[in-house]
Amino acid sequence: KHYSAGVRKGQVSGHLEETEGVPVLKKLTLLAAVLLMTTLSFAGVNISTPGEGWTVPSPVRFVASANGSTTISAMIIYVDYKQSYLLYSNSLDTAIPMGDGWHFITIKAWDVWGGIYQQNLSINVSGSSGGVNISAPASGTTPGAPVHLVASATPSNGRRIASMIAYLDNNAVFTTYSDNVDTYLPMGAGGHRLIVKSWEDVTGAIYQQQVDFNVSSSSGSISSLAAPAVPTSTGNNIWNVDQMGGWESCSACAYDPSGYGPTTSFYMWQGVSSPSLDGNAAEFGINGGGTPYTNALYYKRLVGDVNVNNATRHMVYDTYFYLENSNAPQALEFDINQYVQNRSLVFGSQCNIRAGNVWDIWDNPNDRWVSTGIPCPTPAAYTWHHVVLEVERTWDNWLHYISITYDGHKYYLDQYYASKWTDWNGITVNFQLDGNYRQEPYKVWLDQFQFNYW
Repeated sequence: KHYSAGVRKGQVSGHLEETEGVPVLKKLTLLAAVLLMTTLSFAGVNISTPGEGWTVPSPVRFVASANGSTTISAMIIYVDYKQSYLLYSNSLDTAIPMGDGWHFITIKAWDVWGGIYQQNLSINVSGSSGGVNISAPASGTTPGAPVHLVASATPSNGRRIASMIAYLDNNAVFTTYSDNVDTYLPMGAGGHRLIVKSWEDVTGAIYQQQVDFNVSSSSGSISSLAAPAVPTSTGNNIWNVDQMGGWESCSACAYDPSGYGPTTSFYMWQGVSSPSLDGNAAEFGINGGGTPYTNALYYKRLVGDVNVNNATRHMVYDTYFYLENSNAPQALEFDINQYVQNRSLVFGSQCNIRAGNVWDIWDNPNDRWVSTGIPCPTPAAYTWHHVVLEVERTWDNWLHYISITYDGHKYYLDQYYASKWTDWNGITVNFQLDGNYRQEPYKVWLDQFQFNYW
């Protein structure tokens, strides 16, 4: 099997009045410094409740606030590294159902300049009775459409959540066989009622929560929605990666990191108006022929600054793709590579179309693909599909695969792999076409490709 995700890529004057002997300019400079120091001294996240090591019943009440060097735009609660609550505010007061046992909690805040603040704690939950928590939208709010729905379910002690269904105005609109929902729902303007129900395995116990809200404006067609995996105000966004110059490509290196593998004829064209979502897509193609299972790799370096790279721990790869021949690809790969602090973190994902119709992720230290068991049905031809890969570099430089979202269905991975040594620096994104046993020619278009990092 090829080593595409493991390849190192991206080598890439006037007079001033004086008062009491101190120039006005010096006074203003001193005042600014004092104000800045005062602001920074209070910057951060403060969790009022619960406290470190507390034993609390479920649902657990969280009360927290945040201050930054500028206005706080959003706060998120992570329970055991999974996003459980999102609020576009500088303070929160909510209750989250959680299972019995110890849990690691992180509350993060983002300011409008992309500054990140957080506080961690561990708590012990005792007396879990199960429940559903809808973290967005909140009752009484007026969101715009499409409406971002974020919810989670917690089973009673010793049980598992088998499925969740969202009902909009008494009509089932979203189903997932997991304990989390993170999706966008198109709907008309006006008042709506949203109910999220969950079912336990074996016992069949049902939990639910209801919110009522008023939508300010209607949404367009669901196929055109670009639902971000994180708030767009979070961190740094690089838009329209498919339109950027400086893409690089290779074929032999997509098979073996030494660069001596088989090759195929391939190409990339930009500025394609059709098919396209925004009138400016990129077309990637294999011309076919030659050695079976030969691939074409395309990569773009997005971050080169050492300080920015060192500060980056959370990354989201978000793109739409379109193809005409669904049976020609062996697989389609979507990767994030971070080379930082002499560590190589290759976050690889592939829709393995012809070998199981599952999503695989890259086992970084062992240079191999590992099946996640998450379904990746053969992509329908002549329609746009949406892929979002969300990952994290942990404090000790391990790879944390958080989730894969495919055509609106979000699957949590929560898998960890060690990093390896490298002498490179920077962050690249990859897209790869994998040839099948006949090495058939095919082409894929990417559009509305964005990369988010913080």
